[in-house]
Amino acid sequence: MRILLLLLSTLFISLSIHAQGTWNDYVIGRPMPGYFEAKQTVAKAWGINYQATFAGCVLSDEMSDKSKQYQATNKAYFKTLAIKYGDNWMEEFELEVKKEIHRNTSQEKGIWYELVDNNKDKSFYAAKQVVAQTWGIIYKPQFLTKDMSATEKAALTELFLANNDYVQQLENTFGKGWQKILDQEVEFEVAKQQHLANNTATWVDYVVGKPYMTYFEAKKIVAKDWGIAYEVKFQGCELTPKMEKEMAKVEKSNARYFKTLEKLYGEDWKTKFDRAVQKKVAQAHLSQ
Repeated sequence: MRILLLLLSTLFISLSIHAQGTWNDYVIGRPMPGYFEAKQTVAKAWGINYQATFAGCVLSDEMSDKSKQYQATNKAYFKTLAIKYGDNWMEEFELEVKKEIHRNTSQEKGIWYELVDNNKDKSFYAAKQVVAQTWGIIYKPQFLTKDMSATEKAALTELFLANNDYVQQLENTFGKGWQKILDQEVEFEVAKQQHLANNTATWVDYVVGKPYMTYFEAKKIVAKDWGIAYEVKFQGCELTPKMEKEMAKVEKSNARYFKTLEKLYGEDWKTKFDRAVQKKVAQAHLSQ
């Protein structure tokens, strides 16, 4: 049964890459500058067929009917995307769009300062600078030391208070809770680095049947990026009793390793991992 599921899932992955479907954004009214260009960029990176149609500002019965038609076809396509990227894919997609817009905005940006006790783990804040940059944010932690003079502390406090307007601007851009989401990304990056330095286990993919090679190559890339030791064993198309025993051992070993990954990356780590793999597959398909 496991082999049948593997064959069917691999076939589904291959077919879903080539499946027909388009997300049609039927825009009535004046479009927001840069928003739909950013949407197009993110959609391409995700391997999503996306197009925006600008219908103008005067609503007619014909436009209303066409909008309903697009909504119906989009709904069907969104179900396919939910299977590939998870039920909350739209939320993740919109955040990526906001990041894309912010990275490429020509407006003058500020600097996000954060006052931090000097005893805190500095590797976290170094990772935070890197992650913030992927959002288009310049981030600079200011470490408070015991021997810092009152004048120095007052200067940092003044800097932090003046920083509030920029932080509010970032909330307007990314929405409430953006700092929590960014910190989660930072924690994820720190966990990857720690796992890369300390891991001794290996995730083994025991594959029986004809593999979709682009998928497994993408899996290798994502695993390396996550600091996961990953190995794939292609065993051909005929399952033998010896292979069944070996596969059972591999699955037990993988299950133990997956518990470790769950502690490091969260209970939904596999969903995030699979989403990252699907993006790599989509990018590989686009480059062919």
